[in-house]
Amino acid sequence: MIETKRLFIAIPVLPSQSMLDELAKIRNALSSDSIKWIAPNQFHLTLKYIGETPVSKMESIERAMKNAFLDIKRFDVSLESLKIFGSEYKPRILWTRFCPSETATDLFEKLKTEMEGIGYEYDRQNFVPHITLGRINTIHNRHLLKKLTDNYEHFCFARTIASEVVLYESVLKFSEPEYKNWFSLSLIQ
Repeated sequence: MIETKRLFIAIPVLPSQSMLDELAKIRNALSSDSIKWIAPNQFHLTLKYIGETPVSKMESIERAMKNAFLDIKRFDVSLESLKIFGSEYKPRILWTRFCPSETATDLFEKLKTEMEGIGYEYDRQNFVPHITLGRINTIHNRHLLKKLTDNYEHFCFARTIASEVVLYESVLKFSEPEYKNWFSLSLIQ
């Protein structure tokens, strides 16, 4: 049997205390709803979800990452706005925008080219640079959710520095996935 790992490539993001405080307010406001909140130590910008991958392919993935990000410098990041994926009637994901989105898109395109070169196709969805905050199961008060997204429309949750790109393994657990760092590439200063 071939050993596989469930993999993805991402930029980890460390939230500031002020962001944690604001997220606590949002969680409190939505406490009667069924939302699976992402642990702040797992915040990240996904550049490529790879999925179940033979361990034997991990070395070529690491090379593709090195080729894509070899000359990339660390850059300032801000996390802005509270958004939803899905519709107002059936919201699925709460997220915040990863800015500058142009930089994230450039990194996505570089990685996409390298990964396609080793046989990994990308899906047809548009790349939307974001950090997932929570996965929505049930919202009882859509009006309150709309009010929250409106109130946080122009809000900056945090400013930080993107300093590395990581190849993660996602180990599915009952409560939430556990992310293991298999390979990290530091961006140059």
